Amino acid sequence: MGMHSIGEKGPLFSSLGSIRALSCWGFVFESCEGSDSMWNRCFVRRRSSLALQQWNWSSSSDEESFFGYEMALNFGEKTSNSVETTSNFGEMTSNFGRLMSNVEEVPSDFEEIRSNFEDGVIGLDSKEVVEVLRGLRRDPIAALVYFARVKEQGFRHRVETYVVMMRILCSWGWERKLDDLLMEIIRSDEKDLSFEMFELIETVVEIVEIEEPSCLVLVLDGLVKAYASLGMFDDSLSMFFLTRKPKFGPSIRSLNFLMNCLIKCGMVDEAFSLYQQINKKGLSPNVYTYNLLIKAVCRKGAEDYREQVNAIGERMKAAGVSPNEYTYTILIEGYCLQQRSNEGYDLLKEVRTNEKVRFDSFPYNILIHGFCNEMKLSEAEAVLADMETQGLTHTTYSFGPLIRAYCTRNNYERAKSLHDEMERKGVKTNCVILSPMIRCLGSKGSICEVLDLFEHYKNSGLFFDKVSYNIVVDVLCKSGRVDEARELLVVMERQQLLPDLLHYSTLMNGYCLQGKLIDAVDLLEKVKGQGLELDVVAYNILVNGFARFGEVEGTLDLISDMRLEGLEPHHATYDLIIVGLCISGKVTDAKEFFDCIKEKCADDYSAMVSGYCAANHTEEAYELFIEVYEHDIQLNRKSCSVLFDNLCSEKKIDYAFALYKILRSQYDFPCIRMCCKLIDAFFEAGNVERAESVFNEWLLSGSIPDTVMYTIMISGYFKAKLFKKAHDLFSHMKCIGVKADVKTYTVLLDGRLKATLLGMPHCRSKADQNNEVMLIKEKLWDEMREAQIEPDAYFNKKYGGYELREVSDVQDAVI
Repeated sequence: MGMHSIGEKGPLFSSLGSIRALSCWGFVFESCEGSDSMWNRCFVRRRSSLALQQWNWSSSSDEESFFGYEMALNFGEKTSNSVETTSNFGEMTSNFGRLMSNVEEVPSDFEEIRSNFEDGVIGLDSKEVVEVLRGLRRDPIAALVYFARVKEQGFRHRVETYVVMMRILCSWGWERKLDDLLMEIIRSDEKDLSFEMFELIETVVEIVEIEEPSCLVLVLDGLVKAYASLGMFDDSLSMFFLTRKPKFGPSIRSLNFLMNCLIKCGMVDEAFSLYQQINKKGLSPNVYTYNLLIKAVCRKGAEDYREQVNAIGERMKAAGVSPNEYTYTILIEGYCLQQRSNEGYDLLKEVRTNEKVRFDSFPYNILIHGFCNEMKLSEAEAVLADMETQGLTHTTYSFGPLIRAYCTRNNYERAKSLHDEMERKGVKTNCVILSPMIRCLGSKGSICEVLDLFEHYKNSGLFFDKVSYNIVVDVLCKSGRVDEARELLVVMERQQLLPDLLHYSTLMNGYCLQGKLIDAVDLLEKVKGQGLELDVVAYNILVNGFARFGEVEGTLDLISDMRLEGLEPHHATYDLIIVGLCISGKVTDAKEFFDCIKEKCADDYSAMVSGYCAANHTEEAYELFIEVYEHDIQLNRKSCSVLFDNLCSEKKIDYAFALYKILRSQYDFPCIRMCCKLIDAFFEAGNVERAESVFNEWLLSGSIPDTVMYTIMISGYFKAKLFKKAHDLFSHMKCIGVKADVKTYTVLLDGRLKATLLGMPHCRSKADQNNEVMLIKEKLWDEMREAQIEPDAYFNKKYGGYELREVSDVQDAVI
């Protein structure tokens, strides 16, 4: 088994500087038990022992803490319940000043003793080191210091010295220090060691098998964890098959650790295989083993997820192992990962009620995150409220997903309301939560509010990271305030946040949007001068800017510059040039560039179609679409949608209908928006039959029309004065459960008023006409109230909201 060379040293030997400092804090050296070597005078303290007993050195062997910490890594929330008091040797040494404050004054011969130690290491052999370490077995701190110091002075430890050091650490239960030591050995370059790794492992195994219940079994556990941490899974697995007596091999805890590492690396099948192999060796799985199996099933995302989980549950039951809180939390996470958060929430409530399991906030936050991923925000808010009912504390992980989701929906008002509630509850905000709020405000064009929000929290001492700054820079650039964006990068530099290529690319895009192409190129040269490595994305921004302003030569020069920088243009680069030149009116140049592309792909054809459409060359775009369709080349959805919209807006309905039929039959295109637009176009052209044909075809395909499609059909019938058909379709809409919205009721009210006025005899008085109108309005408003549909601004302006009032002129009541 070979040793791997990894650059940096492990944590045990990274604190030698601190170890040197120990001698200056008053180590008083005296003779060691069991040896008369000169080295016995070193590393034994006179009065420090009692002080050092105050240290609470305990290795964290609690698997529940390990498992909770591992889940926290996945969701970024929970910390381990049990953390070792001193996590590394550097921390221990940095506190010796406090512990050693009561030690007597340093003896006068201290410097001579230290000099003797440093001079004597040259002739030291392994036997002497072993003797000293054995003499220090009751003092593990001194043993560690001695072990590290002689290594620092040039002594190359051998197998026997490592084994003695491991015995000392194992006897004291210092598993973390043992893990550090093993990691250091495995990481070491072969030339730094005086032995091969297999020699050490064979020696440990021999001792384990001879002495049987030896504390050195912990070494095998440590090797499993060390190899697994470094991704050396084959070496890690081999530790389970070294001893002839499985009873004295690695423990179930190390198996759990290895399984968890495999799952984290996406090696789910390997984790299952490992479980099956080790199970045959007689190791008894515990609840954490089964939890990891369930976690593996969740990560795999199999269709028979529920069946596999039930099978694991049966194994647990047969083994007499009861599920714990983490078991249910993993199950809930699994449901959320499969977009079945409702089932996860049902499970939580069922277990909470029937099994009397007291959950902490973690599974609730998982559910909020899951519901937000599914954009079921009312359900996510219900979980948030449930947390408060259960007496649980909200955190940023409770509010954060909801705030981000509402920002994604462009609902800044609700996002801000939740953010205010979060702060009222004493939960501190952070840049991760504020960044989507800033982006959402910027998309609304509320630049002043963006700057106010950013400055308010920056002045309050809140840290904004590079991502947050880039969002503000982007908002400023897109609003035309490029100079302010540039100044913000200067502010970043003052705060020791050096802008990277992403920030400069954003600023270059701002220059290009303003047509300041020279400034954009100057910025590119500045980036080169700073030694930042350019990428294709940065060049694409400039290429797009030059093409959109019709700078053909400049665009081609940039392509040449890319190649000089060792970057090869992608098809995305070519597509930006094609579309950009068409937008600037250089359609002929765009077509020539397109023809020069030797190996065209579907995206190149899509770009040419989109470019033609942008330049209002719709017929050329349609002809190109038919050409590539006949050659079985499928364009992307965006270009097809743009072509369809252009055909409809230019009243080329026959072409639009032909395109629609191709997309529906050949491309399996989800065309509900196109279907609505086509129906509306046929009604506008007075062709009711073809509008009905498209609608009926949609129904016959098994697709259910949405509210928009029904509203367009009802409006079309009213415009064609087919009032009965409009009323019948509205009834059918309600019958199949499609909910009307305020636009549907606006169309319905307008149509009914038209029908009433057209059907009234001219001899009837204005008062009678007003009464008829009021009755119609009142009936529909009652329906809207019952359906909890609020009038929008247009409805209020035209019909006065829900307030009944007389119409001064009946004709004003209709469109």
